[in-house]
Amino acid sequence: MEVNTTTGSVDNPFYFSATEMRFSREHKEHYYLYRVYTLKQSGQQADVTLLHGSLEGLSADPICY
Repeated sequence: MEVNTTTGSVDNPFYFSATEMRFSREHKEHYYLYRVYTLKQSGQQADVTLLHGSLEGLSADPICY
């Protein structure tokens, strides 16, 4: 299970590593990413969506830090 939080909308890009991409591909039946977005500065309100399986379906490139 991974959690990724951003202050932007669900349409804004978010970052994940090449390791996360590989893990999601190798363990797709057990991989869950909780995407928390539109997080308010107070930390009191946000929206959440759940992605299950490989991150390969996302139109994004993994990055390394």
